[in-house]
Amino acid sequence: MRNKLLDSSMPLIVFIISIITLGSLYISNVGAKTLGDNAMHLYNTYTVATGYLHREFKKSYFENNVKEMVFHGHENYITLDGGDLDYASRVISPFEKDSNIVKQKDAEQHTSTKLVEGLSRTQYSPVNWAAPAIGLRIGLSMHLEPYSSWQLARISNLIVYSIIFVVAIIIMPKAKWIIVATGIFPLSVFLASSVAGDAINIAFSALFIAVVMHYIFAANGSNRVINFKEKILFACLILLMFNLKIAYVPEIIILFLIPNNFFNLINKLRVIVTSSLIGVLSSVLWSKLFGTVLLGFTDLSANMHVVKAHFVQAVFSVLAFTWNIPLLMLRGLGHDNASSTIESTLMIFVILLIVLSITMNYSYYSAMNHESFAIKIRSYFPILMFVFACLGSLFLTNFALLTTWTKLYEGGIGQTFDMTNIQGFQARYLLPLIPLISLFFVRVEGKEKIC
Repeated sequence: MRNKLLDSSMPLIVFIISIITLGSLYISNVGAKTLGDNAMHLYNTYTVATGYLHREFKKSYFENNVKEMVFHGHENYITLDGGDLDYASRVISPFEKDSNIVKQKDAEQHTSTKLVEGLSRTQYSPVNWAAPAIGLRIGLSMHLEPYSSWQLARISNLIVYSIIFVVAIIIMPKAKWIIVATGIFPLSVFLASSVAGDAINIAFSALFIAVVMHYIFAANGSNRVINFKEKILFACLILLMFNLKIAYVPEIIILFLIPNNFFNLINKLRVIVTSSLIGVLSSVLWSKLFGTVLLGFTDLSANMHVVKAHFVQAVFSVLAFTWNIPLLMLRGLGHDNASSTIESTLMIFVILLIVLSITMNYSYYSAMNHESFAIKIRSYFPILMFVFACLGSLFLTNFALLTTWTKLYEGGIGQTFDMTNIQGFQARYLLPLIPLISLFFVRVEGKEKIC
């Protein structure tokens, strides 16, 4: 353990200094309710903090008549007056004071403390908001002002995010800087400094990949086999992944990179299949009992009918859109727009990390040119896993956006789009996938069995 801490000292110092500096700037200079999808994140944090979970739903006029969960909360806490959905400009300007802070405080001070009805979108499990809910619960218990309580929620979200990343950095055997770079990227820190559920997804993805990488390298040259506690560890990680954003479940494919001499194929399949079945069951159960659907139009059944009638075309459209994401994000270069700046900067950042990773391992991969085809396939297997995990996650995300956020049917309210013009994709969806770039550092020996 001491050696791990020594090896991680510089990455940890950089991460801690960066997260404290940038995180404190966002928390002090950006309003607590200045956030994309602020109603979803704020209301879910509030319901988790108060333990309010009921199977009562109403249609929301503001959300295309989607059924949303009814909850009751103090009006001065759940008011959205002064909130701002346009957070992109705040991400790139952490030193600039958000004018909405005063509006948000005034709105809370000029509303009553009585309980009022609110509607919350619950398409994701409450686990996504457990971290900020801790801080909000403390604020409620201490009877603090609403804005101070929401600030505590942001601080607790940042603390939990930071702790998970610190653990991931320590146990990561190689490519620690990729984990650090993911954790301190401004958009990541902004989300962690808010009450957004995205923060736990980014941190957990980094932790999961770090754990897998740890066992990949620890198994090399070891005669030990996986024990029961380690199987339970992987099962719990997979189960938790199903209860966060399910789109990132394809990341579990990297478990097949752990050498067979430590974690054989039968045991891998048992752990993955068993925990996945439980995860699917829990996810379906949540959806049936409490889940709602986020829609970008008014008639989901009509949209689903179009997708079912042209299913093959829909699949290939999603694949084409997914493959073109880098170009779509890079086209924002030179645009005087905060969202475009974030998208293009993030894609350049990802490309740079990939290029650096390839460069640092160039001698290993170039040496494979003289090996047999079978050895080449084994050597490039980690890169294939990287591609499959990324494409799988993005495919699930984009297919969901096609069916629930891209209006395909004719008529009704709103513009009709072609299947190849999927709406709603955001740069932040890429953040949990960045730690997968560390797979470029996995080296498979010629006789090593990895599946």
